[in-house]
Amino acid sequence: MNALERYIFRKIVVSGLGGALAIFAVVWVSQAVTRIDFATGSGQGILAFLALLSAISPQLIAIALPFGMLIGMVQVLNGLNSNSELSVMAGSGVSRWSIAKPFFIFGMLASFYTLFSAHFIEPYSNRAKRELIVEARAQLLNTVIVPGQFRNLEKGMTIYIDGKDGEVLQGLMLADRRDPNNELIHYAQVAQLSKIDDEDILLLGEGQVHRREAADRAASIVSFDTYAVSLAEFTGSDGTPTYKVVERPTSELLSPDPNDGYAQSRILEFNGEYHRRYSDWLYPFLFSLVALVCAGQVASHRQSNFSALGLAFLAALGYRGTAYFVYGESGGTRMTFWFYAIPIGGMLVSLAMYHLEIKPAVPAWLNPKNAYKAARSALHARLSTNSVARA
Repeated sequence: MNALERYIFRKIVVSGLGGALAIFAVVWVSQAVTRIDFATGSGQGILAFLALLSAISPQLIAIALPFGMLIGMVQVLNGLNSNSELSVMAGSGVSRWSIAKPFFIFGMLASFYTLFSAHFIEPYSNRAKRELIVEARAQLLNTVIVPGQFRNLEKGMTIYIDGKDGEVLQGLMLADRRDPNNELIHYAQVAQLSKIDDEDILLLGEGQVHRREAADRAASIVSFDTYAVSLAEFTGSDGTPTYKVVERPTSELLSPDPNDGYAQSRILEFNGEYHRRYSDWLYPFLFSLVALVCAGQVASHRQSNFSALGLAFLAALGYRGTAYFVYGESGGTRMTFWFYAIPIGGMLVSLAMYHLEIKPAVPAWLNPKNAYKAARSALHARLSTNSVARA
């Protein structure tokens, strides 16, 4: 990079990372508030609570980074326009692609981090999060739960015991209403925590499992002498493996174990997660192109900077919202094409628009002046209607 490109790149790094850090802080605080019951309800200390938040941080960074860098890039371009720097560069013969080069480099660096995180950081952080939750549940059952009181292990999961005899729980009731379509209630005369293949298991003795499906409200009752419930997911220990789809390395998603019942029953989920990890890394680079298209044209400092930022953010939300819809609907193999078609198509369209100097039309309601006029007109009409009604 030459001196001008390094100057722009420094601005992008400072502004882009600052925007990503701000969004990450907001999301992190919101997650901390929603998970505060992990510390208050399970008897865990502040260190365990912080460890849980650290385990979910890689996913939050992957969400915050593309949007933060988008906001930072648009702000850099708006600043260059406001100070007439883009006009001077254009007038002095600087190529528009030379101006875009630092944005491409920063976008690619963010994309490479996202790719590395999706394949090597997030699966293991998800496993760490799961292990922390399992440990908290085991500690809750061992030390915190009080006989004669109902206790919420998490939303939709309630436990009750009549009493304790050492490590043996007596008169246990475990209600699982997390799935609205399938309600489970476990009753057991005795229960005890144990470990099977390094997995925390709640062993139930002399009891029943009541199952009721929401579709037809039909209930079924199964009596048992012994029954094992995994503390990882609170599902019956019937061969279900420990780790969920998002907790598995990419190699397992590509070639699931044919003897793994969980994997074989969720082949389409494995396929969707596999392609998500290989397509999410395209979005940071796509967002750098979106920033260039929305704010990279030479403009007067009198033109609204807010409109460009709002337009870029709406475009980014549209791309990511469509991608999440495809991921949610990836039960059909035909959706695999769209994992890659959406970001690559967006890149091609954005590159063509930037090359041809086509700036997308800004909706009137994104213009602050128009929004102010509309709000003032609505308020005036409201006041006039109230005056007529009182008269």
